[in-house]
Amino acid sequence: EPATALRELRRTIIEPAIWACVALLLLATQRVKPQSMLWSYIVMAAWIAGDGLVRFALGEGVWATTGVPRLIGLLPSSTALGVYLGAGLAGSLALALSAESAKQRQLAWLLSLPLSLGVLLTFTRGAWLGVVGAVALVLLLQRRWRLLLGAAGLAGISLAGFGLIQPNLLARVLRLGEGTGSARQEIWASAWRAGQDQPVLGFGLDQFAQLEPSRYGIPQIRFLTLAHPHNLLLDVWLQLGLLGLLVVLAMLGWQIWRWWGSKQALGLVVLAILADLVIHGMLDQTMLGGDMIYLWWSLLLISVWRPSATEES
Repeated sequence: EPATALRELRRTIIEPAIWACVALLLLATQRVKPQSMLWSYIVMAAWIAGDGLVRFALGEGVWATTGVPRLIGLLPSSTALGVYLGAGLAGSLALALSAESAKQRQLAWLLSLPLSLGVLLTFTRGAWLGVVGAVALVLLLQRRWRLLLGAAGLAGISLAGFGLIQPNLLARVLRLGEGTGSARQEIWASAWRAGQDQPVLGFGLDQFAQLEPSRYGIPQIRFLTLAHPHNLLLDVWLQLGLLGLLVVLAMLGWQIWRWWGSKQALGLVVLAILADLVIHGMLDQTMLGGDMIYLWWSLLLISVWRPSATEES
C-alpha cells in the first residue's frame, strides 16, 4: 500500500529526522542541554499521567474491553499509554536514585508518584516489566545490592497483597495466555513466517496490517486487523528489512557501550529508558509507528553529545 507507506515514511522517518537535526543544532550551540531533554520528557509524562488519573477518578478515560478497567487517558489505547508512561517512570526513578542534587532527587521522586500509579492502572504488563527491568539495571550498575534485594522483596509483597485483595483480577492480568496477551505467540509466529518471504527487504513501512492473515496465520482476535507484530525486533525487520534491523541494533549496542560503567546520572537515565523501551518492546510496539521514535532519537543524540562529568553536573 504505497499511500500507507508514504504516510509512515513522513511520520516515522522524515519528520523525526528533521527534528533530530534541529535538536542536534540546539545541542551544538548549547541552547539546549542534554539533561533538559530528559527532564522535559519526564515532566510531560507525569502531566499526562496526572491528567489520566483525574479522568480515571471521574470515570472517564477507561478502556475495559478485556474485562479489566485500564487507564487510557489522552492516548489511543492503554498499551500506548503504558509505553509512554513506562519510559517516563523508568527515567524518573533512575534520576531519583542517581541525581547529584538533593532537589533533583526530590523532584524525581515526586514525579514518580503519578507516573507509578498511571503505569499500574494501565494494566500493561510490558510496562510493568520494563520499569522493573530498568530499575534493576540502575541498582545493578550502582552496585546497591541491599536496595536491589529490598526492591525485589517489596515488589513481591505488593504483588501478594494485590492478589489477596483482587485474586481473580491478578490471575487474569498475569495469565499471558488470555486477554490482551491471548495471541502474542501466534502473532510472533505469523510475523516470523511472513519474514521468511521477504527476509532482506521486508515489506515496507506500516505494511503488517496489509498482509493476508490466512496466508501467514495472523490471528484476528482483538481487532479487525493487527497493525504490528508486538515485538521490537520483528517490527523493525518487517518494516525496514535486514539492513534496518542491523542499523537499529548497532545504534542500540553503541549507546549501551557508550554509557556502560558511567557513574553520571545522565548515563544511568539513558540506560534506564533504553532498558524499558527494549524490554517493553519485546511485547509491544515501542519504536516505529508512533511518537516514541522521538524519544529514541533523543537518547541517541544525548549519547552522541555526551557531556563531561563537570558539564553534566
